[in-house]
Amino acid sequence: MTFTLAAACCAVLVFTGCRQDGGKAAPPAAPRPHYGELMSEVGRRFETLGRAARAGRWELADFELDELGEVFEELPGAVPPEETGGVNLRGLEQAFTGTNLPALRQAVGSHDAEGFASAFSGAGVPRLDPIP
Repeated sequence: MTFTLAAACCAVLVFTGCRQDGGKAAPPAAPRPHYGELMSEVGRRFETLGRAARAGRWELADFELDELGEVFEELPGAVPPEETGGVNLRGLEQAFTGTNLPALRQAVGSHDAEGFASAFSGAGVPRLDPIP
């Protein structure tokens, strides 16, 4: 009887989570964002960036650039789209962050409206007209 009771206690301890980590389970992995969700945020932030620079609100433009950089840092871990049409999304991302973002940062940092308009259009966005 004692052996059976001891075996039952051991079984209960094993099945109730007696672990060396103090019984703490690892937290569940955070869900990965989808590529499309992140790119939607890129579009929204890019539009706000353009509007802020156009209005001469350089602090807001600087903030949006920082946020854009953070979104681009998340893209490699995002769930990729099912179909890409053969487009190298990682290559486009690296080209944008290596070329366009630095040019935009330079213009925003120096409050250069003309330089910003040029960098913005260089990112494939139509040139911004000054606010009347």
